[in-house]
Amino acid sequence: MKPDFLRITGSDALRFLQGMWTGDIKLASKSFPSSLGAYLLDLKARPISPAQILCLSEKEFLLQVVKGRGEAVYAALDKYLVADDVEMELLVGDKAPYNVLHVFESPFEDQGLQTVDNLRVDPLVSKDLSKVFQSKCEDGVYAMAHGVWGPKHFQLWYPQVQELPPFKALSESEITANYVEAGQARWDVDYGENSLILEYPFQSRISFYKGCYIGQEIVARATYRGQLAKSFARFHCDSPAQIGFIFRKDAREKPVGKITSAAGNLATGLLRLREYEKHEHVIVPDDASAEIPINKIEILCSKVLE
Repeated sequence: MKPDFLRITGSDALRFLQGMWTGDIKLASKSFPSSLGAYLLDLKARPISPAQILCLSEKEFLLQVVKGRGEAVYAALDKYLVADDVEMELLVGDKAPYNVLHVFESPFEDQGLQTVDNLRVDPLVSKDLSKVFQSKCEDGVYAMAHGVWGPKHFQLWYPQVQELPPFKALSESEITANYVEAGQARWDVDYGENSLILEYPFQSRISFYKGCYIGQEIVARATYRGQLAKSFARFHCDSPAQIGFIFRKDAREKPVGKITSAAGNLATGLLRLREYEKHEHVIVPDDASAEIPINKIEILCSKVLE
């Protein structure tokens, strides 16, 4: 509920962040306040952290990153600060300015927040089809369309000093089910700092039209040459899926993938793409129980599908 935050200020803040993050922050900053999702990558296009970026002005930005990744993000940005007029402040724990609620059902009838439509969140679609949202809500609360779990998934940022509205906390299994059913990857569960960003369905948070950013060369090469060897995928089984390795049914020498999340008869994970359509596959669970046949595979990385 309390992720890490960074406050970025200064006359060069917009230009500096535009050259660091995968999203088009300059485009998002056509109006204020506005928000967008983006990734900070290393030179090998591996994610340091995802972020929801709140653009308050050309000189002030608030970045919400994964809990525990604030110091890594700060260090990565600081490495490229030379003569820029930019100040950075790491805000974690009790210093975090907001509590963040992920909302996909509306328990806020008392506050009149039934749907995303009446939250005054107005979509602006850019030429590269990545979505940027103006974010306005009552009493200092920001509402930001997030979209990971579906079109009605959004975030509410509540100031630390403000009482949170009544809400129903999701169990770990419910959170996993939401990610699996949406075909989305979860940080530190399905992917992390050693993953290649393009193997996952994050294209809506990567601008392929703006100028350079850290890791952009690897992203461009893999995109336009079509050289991805693996992709995040969703697997359909006849029986409950489990965490484990994926093998070709006719070859058990080496796994061709790994299930990282499972919910009911659905699962998600990474799969090697070479000739996968020509073979049947099974899951061998980590607990060494009976293998689980896979009857359908959906490749979820859009750049592979293209």
